[in-house]
Amino acid sequence: NSRKNSNNDPNRAYTLLAQKYLVGLLICVFVKAPHKQRIKDVHCDSVGVGVMGMMGNKGGVSIRLQFYDSTICVVCSHLAAHRENVAGRNADFANVFNKTSFDIGDKAVTENIRSGSLSQW
Repeated sequence: NSRKNSNNDPNRAYTLLAQKYLVGLLICVFVKAPHKQRIKDVHCDSVGVGVMGMMGNKGGVSIRLQFYDSTICVVCSHLAAHRENVAGRNADFANVFNKTSFDIGDKAVTENIRSGSLSQW
């Protein structure tokens, strides 16, 4: 119930806008009720970059949306482990960054993370 912790005030309620998962990764985006009508073009993607460069044990999930006049992209990732494996993490990051894309229909063929005006990793 989205009004459970909002004292029954619909302007304080949050609702789930989108969610995406990849094995153990989960990303959820919630929106405050008064703003929901101003969100459009919500798209999700998941990219596995683990074993053989494609399994889901490593990778990222992302949600892209347009909020008023701004495009926002939020990414949740699980990258290579161990302090000394900086090169592995950088390679995983680059793969997620380059392989993530959003099919946004007639407005554009494909949009990637770099195209967003605001990105949060």
